[in-house]
Amino acid sequence: MPDNTWTHGRRLLAIETSLGKERLLTTSLTGDEGISELFSFEVEMLSTDLSISAEKMIGDKVKVVISPEEGEGRIIHAMIAQWRAAAVIGRDLRHYRARLVPWLWYLGHSTDCRIFQNLNVPDIIEQVFKTLGFTDYQMSVSRGDYPKLEFCVQYRETALNFVCRLMEEVGIFYFFRHDEDRHVMVMADKNVSFKPLPDQQLYYAPTGRRRHVTQWEHGYEFRPGSWAQRDFNFETPSTDLTATEKTVLKLRRAEAFERYDYPGRYVQKKRGTELTRTLMQAEEASHQSARGTSNYARLAVGGKFTLAEHPCENKSTAYVIRRVHHAATDNSHLTAVTVEAPTYDNRFEAIPFDVPFRPMRVTEKPFVHGPQTAMVVGPAGDKIYTDKHGRVRVQFHWDRYGKHDERSSCWIRVSQAWAGRGWGSVHLPHVGHEVVVSFLEGDPDRPLITGRVYNGENEKTMKMPDNKTQSGLKDHAGNEILMEGKGGSEDIRVHAVKDMHVTVDNDREMHVKAHLKETVDKGQEVTVHQGYKETITEGASATISDGKKLTVTGGSTVDITGEYKTTVTGPTKHSSTETTDIHATGAGTYTSEASLKFAVAGSVIEITPTAITISSGPSTVKLDATGVAVSGPKISLNG
Repeated sequence: MPDNTWTHGRRLLAIETSLGKERLLTTSLTGDEGISELFSFEVEMLSTDLSISAEKMIGDKVKVVISPEEGEGRIIHAMIAQWRAAAVIGRDLRHYRARLVPWLWYLGHSTDCRIFQNLNVPDIIEQVFKTLGFTDYQMSVSRGDYPKLEFCVQYRETALNFVCRLMEEVGIFYFFRHDEDRHVMVMADKNVSFKPLPDQQLYYAPTGRRRHVTQWEHGYEFRPGSWAQRDFNFETPSTDLTATEKTVLKLRRAEAFERYDYPGRYVQKKRGTELTRTLMQAEEASHQSARGTSNYARLAVGGKFTLAEHPCENKSTAYVIRRVHHAATDNSHLTAVTVEAPTYDNRFEAIPFDVPFRPMRVTEKPFVHGPQTAMVVGPAGDKIYTDKHGRVRVQFHWDRYGKHDERSSCWIRVSQAWAGRGWGSVHLPHVGHEVVVSFLEGDPDRPLITGRVYNGENEKTMKMPDNKTQSGLKDHAGNEILMEGKGGSEDIRVHAVKDMHVTVDNDREMHVKAHLKETVDKGQEVTVHQGYKETITEGASATISDGKKLTVTGGSTVDITGEYKTTVTGPTKHSSTETTDIHATGAGTYTSEASLKFAVAGSVIEITPTAITISSGPSTVKLDATGVAVSGPKISLNG
């Protein structure tokens, strides 16, 4: 049986939790950390407490100290993500295992659908952290370098995935600084954020030195010669937004190879150039690296150092720790003679400090699989809410933070049947309408309204299925075009709630093969600026109930082939300011059952049923049944 007697004093590994410093004894530690990567450590421990519960430990903060025989120790501050109670040794000792992670790891357990508007990437990340209650971070970037995003969506993805892909898209990297009582997430976009290690100069010695780099291998990888992207801005559709960035690396054959992608997720060429440069820098940062092994316990990600005493390396060349794998064992608590001495070693990857570091885009962006529907929104009281481009805002069904108002989404373009320069169709969705939303390239940040649908609150204009043969268009005011396609009842109806204006720039022709009926409840006015012609091949009838006035400026001619008859039930008056001629090539008859009177200035001919009187001045001739009477100043009879 091994001797499990505890011994205290200086140890390579020590752990402190909410249980205190003495309740757990660390026997081994393995783990990995890297720039723009979550660190993870597996720790094995012993305790005389046989029933330490997971409820007490998971989520607890923990500090592990690696203390080599020489120099200061390395602190690892973390949180417990997993807790395992393992074998019981003897009667009074139990083996425990724990997995240690950063607080950022917990964001992988929060999935949401959330919209961010008019914020830049650092502000969005900060808002996510604060919402989840985390404040141990340091934003070492110039926020003014990052433009505000009109619309940015966390769609069915974890908060961890969301913030990581945003950082990767704009070139922000992160690493963790470990303090006595916390670990701080440092976010940066420039290499000046990499600070020197406590041991600023490491020594290369394959054998013999107690603290040294035992292996060092410098490696290089082929990278493409350029990066190119393109995008489209509907406000400036003729502008070429292609952005290209060539590498600064001098590599054979690299010029022949280019990475190209679309869309680049930008609307201005300047921003496209910046993002494309970030992609090229990420390629260049992965071109050159060094891998090694050492027993320097204080090797930490983001630490800057130089390497001395290597036969091929310049000792003034600065490097940054990119990744580290740590491994340590400590069984010094046992008193048995055969117990091995505590050991610590690591494997690491380093990159040149003078090469700008950018993370590769490895975090996938969510893809919207197919169209969705959403509700059109706007300010309270507005029936139609739009901008100069005819765009509208919507409330997505998955958005639980939106208030169903004009701030629920960005402005979204609306597909129309036609869209030309100054011509096409315009049908704007109204507030409260349900619309179909597609997403360009499946990108949740790029919605496009492609259709509209009825629902249980917005019913169709025609009752279905009774009117299933009807189709048409009706607006909110009641203006309507209705088409009936039922056999034997085919019909088209147009209804204007108020006015209706029709303009024809050239000819208009209408052919009615049966009857034409027009009803005008009030006045009708027809203005013809040139000739007017009306042809009726059969009988015509016009009934005017309340008088008719016809004004003709210029000549008027009426040609009638056949009989012409006018019947007037009231008085008839004919007035001409010029000469009047009546001509008949056949017999002419003018009949009155009362009297006729013809007057020219002072001369008058009057015909009554009983007499005919001709008068001119003082002279008169009267014919009646009694004879002929002639009177005047002078009477002359010839013949």
